[in-house]
Amino acid sequence: MKGSLLILILFVISCSKDKNIVKNNPLTAIIWEPGSGDNGGCIGIIAYNGYPDYVCLDWEGGSEFAEEFVIYHSESENGDYSQIARTSEKSYKVLDLEYGKPHFFYIIPNNSEFGDGPKSEIFKTYQSQKYNSTELYRHDGDRIIDFDVHSSKLYLLTSSLSTNNTELRIIDIQSGGILFVFDEPIVSTSNKILVSPNKEIYLFDRNGNTISKFDQATRLVTAEMNSDVKIDNIDIDKTNNKIYLTKENSTTVEVYTTELDLDFQFSVSPNFQETRNMVIGNNSKVYIMIIDGVDEFGGDKYVLEVYSKEGVFLDTHELNEWGIDKINEVDKEGNIYSVAIGLGSSTFLYKYKLVDNKAIFVANLGTFALGDDFFKLDFDDNAYRAEWVEKIFYKISPAE
Repeated sequence: MKGSLLILILFVISCSKDKNIVKNNPLTAIIWEPGSGDNGGCIGIIAYNGYPDYVCLDWEGGSEFAEEFVIYHSESENGDYSQIARTSEKSYKVLDLEYGKPHFFYIIPNNSEFGDGPKSEIFKTYQSQKYNSTELYRHDGDRIIDFDVHSSKLYLLTSSLSTNNTELRIIDIQSGGILFVFDEPIVSTSNKILVSPNKEIYLFDRNGNTISKFDQATRLVTAEMNSDVKIDNIDIDKTNNKIYLTKENSTTVEVYTTELDLDFQFSVSPNFQETRNMVIGNNSKVYIMIIDGVDEFGGDKYVLEVYSKEGVFLDTHELNEWGIDKINEVDKEGNIYSVAIGLGSSTFLYKYKLVDNKAIFVANLGTFALGDDFFKLDFDDNAYRAEWVEKIFYKISPAE
């Protein structure tokens, strides 16, 4: 009898100890980027949700005694939460979320004998907006170097693999017909093109030291700016026809007129460590992405500083979202677009909005082959991309 009582007491103590483990082991819920496995399942990678049809939740913790996880959802952080799923897995794909509003989730581990464990923190995310790509032009040459768009015309820099020379083709977007082809020496050594609102063509040479203004009517260079220091970043203000550039190891932004004469210059924040890139938004603000130390994972820490077109400091934003490797474009509303290299052989085009000095994910505009990072907005915020591998030019539009 004494032996039986001892066994019962030990069993109760053991269960109580296990129950405390379940109750006291916190569950951390994380919203991750979904992977692209063959079964379409959710694969936790990093803190991001990037597919247009669903959000993937992936979590860890909750104790080895958790048999099931209960997922709750609300459209308001302090609102009423409803149970949307129970799963024995540590990941779940949430479908049919409404675009344009935030979504909040928490997760509770459950054990059939001990009941519910502590709920996770509440996590906020957004459903990606859906976009479609429409083919506009298919290039029949070797490779695409760069492009710009203006007034329904595509200005396309292409290169021959055999000669390594560059051509400039001006193409009618509506018909796909080639209007002009330029192969002048100044064109053949260029690797970047900018077209001003006045349809003026500026070519940037592949050595990074010369900007040339090219007249398509006379096929001559009408203005030129040479630099003794390598030019790192160059862009054009689409409202005042001025050229903005930064140079290697410099904290100064130089601004040039349409004739490539220096107009004025301004310096960026004293916290400047290294410029990642610079973009002039369609809202006429200057966006400078800065490497500002090291993040918690040992990689570069990025900060986005915003200036007026006159060089007056306006704001700074943390670029804490995964996928912001550089700023490619900024639209009239101040949304930023970033082409990011993902895992495997894919490149992603992401859209973010700046809220409370942080970048918040809005949409994945497409997943492309590795290296297809040619993306531009025209003056009206229409989005275009060129696919380097397939040599196809697309317009990107929100799905209806």
